Amino acid sequence: MLVAWIYNIALAIIHFSANRIIVLKNIPRSIWLSIAGGASIAYIFLHLLPELGAYQDRFAENIGGMSWWGSKYVYAIALVGLVVFYGLERLVKMKKNSSDAAINRNVFWLHISTYFIYNFIIGYLLISETAIDLKETSFFFVAMAFHFIVNDFSLIQDHKEMYLKHGRWFVTSAIILGGIIASFSSLHEHLLIIMFGLVSGSVILNVLKEELPEERKSRFWAFCTGALFYSLLLILIED
Repeated sequence: MLVAWIYNIALAIIHFSANRIIVLKNIPRSIWLSIAGGASIAYIFLHLLPELGAYQDRFAENIGGMSWWGSKYVYAIALVGLVVFYGLERLVKMKKNSSDAAINRNVFWLHISTYFIYNFIIGYLLISETAIDLKETSFFFVAMAFHFIVNDFSLIQDHKEMYLKHGRWFVTSAIILGGIIASFSSLHEHLLIIMFGLVSGSVILNVLKEELPEERKSRFWAFCTGALFYSLLLILIED
């Protein structure tokens, strides 16, 4: 529990001060951001997707059947997480250049509120589910640290000073709040599975949308370096 809380606080610090940890450039992408994106992609394919499969197996055992719904439930939840975040991102892109200040403000708070829920779930999972195993906790922490750096770049790009002045306080506090709730309560395993599935789909979307589009002009060699390094780390530790 102590290690998990150290990780939780460290994630909050990284999220809050990411714009000071690295230079977040517009175009071309910073080398460090491409490394972070590569590492996050490696985490998705070599650890997160297998974990989704393990959660799916547990769910199927709990319901005592292998119907289509029972065998695809967790993957469907991940898809919901991906679709919800994609829809939100599309809304932000469509409305962020609006000349109406009220519309911009409402879109900003909708975006930040969704990330509040997202970060709350991550903070909760870090303390509860992943804290069962130190190795799992460490994998989760490293991947989320990289992931938050990429997310912060996106949020600063979308909302600029509004995020730096207001938004980062809000989303950072969600990580700590999730950890506090996890320390004093234990959710049903089914709800934990739903939370993990939603986060998984959201992580997949956020990493892909930030690192892969052509207009981002990512540093391909840095992206490959991050993917290779984190892949080797996962393989060595898990063996």
